[in-house]
Order: sequence, then C-alpha cells, then structure tokens
Amino acid sequence: FHKWLRLILGLPLFLCAVQRFLLKIFSIFILLCVFKSSWAQQVINFETRRYDTRDTGWTGNLEFMFNLVQNVNQILTMGNKFDLSYQKDVNSYLFMNEFNFVRANNKNLERNSYQHLRYKKALNPWLSAEAYAQTQTNQMIGLKFRGVLGAGPRFRVFDNDSMKIFMSVKWLYTYEETTDETLRNIKNR
Repeated sequence: FHKWLRLILGLPLFLCAVQRFLLKIFSIFILLCVFKSSWAQQVINFETRRYDTRDTGWTGNLEFMFNLVQNVNQILTMGNKFDLSYQKDVNSYLFMNEFNFVRANNKNLERNSYQHLRYKKALNPWLSAEAYAQTQTNQMIGLKFRGVLGAGPRFRVFDNDSMKIFMSVKWLYTYEETTDETLRNIKNR
C-alpha cells in the first residue's frame, strides 16, 4: 500500500516537472521564432563575420573566384568576397563585399552583390556607437537595388573568452527598388 501511495503522491510532482519542461521548450520555441523574425529584417547577417580583436591594424579575408567551362555549353562563374576590419585605438572599421556572377550560353543565371561598411567607436568598456551603410542587388529575387543606412548604440552585456553578448537599438533607413517599376519601399525603422 505504501508503494502505491508514494506512486500516487509522486505523480503530481512528476506532472509538474513535465509541465515545467514543456513550458521551457515552448518558451525557447517562441524566443527562436521572435529572433528568426528579427533576423529576417536584417539584410545581411554581419555579426558572424565580425572580427573581435583589440589589436591595432588590419584583419580579414579576401577570396577571388573565376571558372570558365567550355564544352557543348559555355559556363562562366566569377566572384569575390572581402571581409576586412581595421582597428585603431577606440575606432574600428568593417568592410564586407561579395559579388557572384554566373552566365551560361550568353544568358545571365545569377548576379548578386552587396557591400557593407560599418564604423564603431568605443565610448567606454560597455558602450559603443555604430554607424553603417549597405547596398545590395540580387537578380534572382528581383532586387534591383537596396540601400540601408543605420546608426545607434551597442551595449556589451556579457564578455567572456568563449562567449560575448551584445544588445543594440538602431535607427534603420531602407530604400529598395525591385524589378516591379511601380514598387518602391522606403522605410524608417
């Protein structure tokens, strides 16, 4: 009888633990959905390509690509990718550029590019001011031109060797032209 009583009395505790676990999973799912929608608002995710260094000087990566295949068809592929950062004292500059072009039998299959320039000035160990400009084109999605200007503070919430957390509030101006001549998007966010 005591075993059954312990089982019955333990059941509500088990159900509460399951309920708390499901609540945590649901909360994580909601947070991911919120973050995913905010990522969709950002034209290009540059955070993963930021160089976090306190050393003075240049850091970066340069890539160039060219490929020509000539058989029954002629396929031309070319592109480049630059991620450059310059750090001096409290000022840092980030420049990113990417260009991709694919042409097959005198027909353009893909042509897209973007350029991103960012300036950051550290005001103190936990606060920085940032300003940035960006352009983008993408033939595949019908984007003739997208221009973005933005500025705002950046707060260092947590800094560790293995993890850094920042928070930011930015003003963002977006101008966009598509292949639909009647559609122009101009937004302040």
